[in-house]
Amino acid sequence: MLGTKGRDLVFWLVCLLVPAAAVASLLGADYGAKAAFWLALGCTAGLGVFERVTLPRARRRSRAWGLKYIVLLPINRWWAVLLLAAAGRRMPWCERAYEIHIPSSPGNLCDYLTEVENDLLRAKDILPGCLFLWETSAPVPSRIRRLIRHLEKDGRAFWEPGTWPIPRFPLIPSQIDKRHVRRGALALPGGKGGT
Repeated sequence: MLGTKGRDLVFWLVCLLVPAAAVASLLGADYGAKAAFWLALGCTAGLGVFERVTLPRARRRSRAWGLKYIVLLPINRWWAVLLLAAAGRRMPWCERAYEIHIPSSPGNLCDYLTEVENDLLRAKDILPGCLFLWETSAPVPSRIRRLIRHLEKDGRAFWEPGTWPIPRFPLIPSQIDKRHVRRGALALPGGKGGT
């Protein structure tokens, strides 16, 4: 449960391990070649599980929570802490962490912002005590920006230009406009951090 940034990191590992296995095999280092091969195979299996199991499960769970537009992808809280640390940020400890996936903007911007705002406010109400991370070029509704500014005073939120420190894998299509991309996090107070 490392989210899309973890998926990108695993892609990079596969791209490094496959040539390493080939070089080790050519040099006669059988143990090194086998180790690199099995690590690459394990990483590839993990990518398959992410695409075929984790993402569909996150979509179903988000719909069950009443979210119509966004998807909350659960991520390991230690991975979330590591991402925040790599970005030079610290947040209060939360029992659960989610990566927010906001689909690209449809034709009608007003309807899009209304739906995203409703989903984000619903997520805030049903998952108190959770940490939410995102990286998007999509516009964020004004009530959510106000919530971010309010929690930023307590060190519980940030919203800044840029991406998370792990680069996106080059062959994965992106709906993010790199000129306007922003990253952020928000640690909601209260609760046990979701169900």
